[in-house]
Amino acid sequence: MPEMVKNPEVRRKLKEYYKGEFFEGLSGKEDWTLVILSNPKNPEYRGKSILEIAEKEGKDVVDALCDVVEAEGASIGIIVHEISEEDVDNIARHRLTMVGSDGGIPASPRDMVHPRYYGTFTRVLGYQVRERKLFSLEEAVGKMTSLPAQKFKLLSRGLIREGMYADLVVFNPKTIRDEATLEEPVKLSEGVEYVIVNVRVVFEHGELTGEYPGKVLRYKPQETLK
Repeated sequence: MPEMVKNPEVRRKLKEYYKGEFFEGLSGKEDWTLVILSNPKNPEYRGKSILEIAEKEGKDVVDALCDVVEAEGASIGIIVHEISEEDVDNIARHRLTMVGSDGGIPASPRDMVHPRYYGTFTRVLGYQVRERKLFSLEEAVGKMTSLPAQKFKLLSRGLIREGMYADLVVFNPKTIRDEATLEEPVKLSEGVEYVIVNVRVVFEHGELTGEYPGKVLRYKPQETLK
C-alpha cells in the first residue's frame, strides 16, 4: 500500500471514488473523522483526523490520507467513526449479543488508544444500563459473563456458584461509569471496587495489588466443573 499511493494514477482514481459515489448524499466531512492513534514516524499526527491534517497542511483530503500512509507504512493505528448510536443500541439489545473488547495494553501511558480499551464494560453498565435503560443490569452482567462463558464452552466460569472458579468484579451500580475519552483515553473507570481472579484480589479501590493469577483460557468442548 505505501508504494501504491505514490502512483499519481492511483491517487486520481481514489479521488474519483471518494469525491463521487462515496460522498453522494453526504457532507463529506463526517467520513474523514478517521483519527490517528499510533504512528512513530510523525507523532504530530497523533490524535488528529485526516480532515484536520488536510486542513492544517492545505491539502486535498485524499492526498493527505495517501501522504500519511506513504510516510507511516502499515504502522498506523486508527479510530473510524462508522456506526450510528441507534445501530449500537439495536445490536446491544439483542438477546444473543455479548459484551467484549479487542483492546490491549498500550506500551506507554502516553500512547493514544481507543477509549474502549479502558471503558468497555463500564460504558455498558453506566451509560447504556443506568442512564439510558436499554436493558436491565442483570441482562448486562449476563452478556459479559455467563453468556460468553457458555458460548465458548468455559463451563466452570461465568456464574457464581459452588464449584466455579472465583472470578469476580465488585462494583457500585449507582456510580460505575467510563471515564476514557478520545482526548484522554488512558483513564480508569469509576465505581469498580474489587477485581478478583482465581480467588485472589488483583484490583482494590483504584489500585493494582501486584497479584497476577490469571491464565489463558482455551476452548474445551468437554470441560467439566472443577
